[in-house]
Amino acid sequence: MAGTHARRPGPLRVGMFCPYSLTIPGGVQMQVIGLARSLRAKGIEVRVLGPCDGPPPETFVTPLGNSLPTAANGSIAPLAPDPAAALRTIRALIDEQFDVLHIHEPYVPGPTMTALVLHPAPVVATFHAAGHSTSYDVFEPFIRGWSRNITYQTVVSKDALALVQPVAPGE
Repeated sequence: MAGTHARRPGPLRVGMFCPYSLTIPGGVQMQVIGLARSLRAKGIEVRVLGPCDGPPPETFVTPLGNSLPTAANGSIAPLAPDPAAALRTIRALIDEQFDVLHIHEPYVPGPTMTALVLHPAPVVATFHAAGHSTSYDVFEPFIRGWSRNITYQTVVSKDALALVQPVAPGE
């Protein structure tokens, strides 16, 4: 899918991906929904995509399936790493023809990783996690390869920068 995107006239269309269930309260989920609201208020067409364990919390949310409670970084994360969620993500990428993908936690298995690997549009990646990640250690060769698909990287804290910088070089 990479490189197949052609910009259409009209408002910028952003596909914002969240790895965590958007119907379960959490810091990343709140930031994703809040940022989407803010961008939409500025006239940018934003669609949030991610797992939902019930009705989507906003009309601009596309549910990509239910989450599975998954142990990660000392807590239980509501992720959707299953093949059905990956297929729904692929379908949304094809159908929506986004101008930009904004992927929160792009290396988390599920919709965010699927969107990063396929990247049919330029990718902005936002990193939230901090501390130590065994997954980053184990999957570093893959992460280094996938990081080439990222156009712009952002972090929410110095601690998130310290975690991601060794495995995803760049600014």
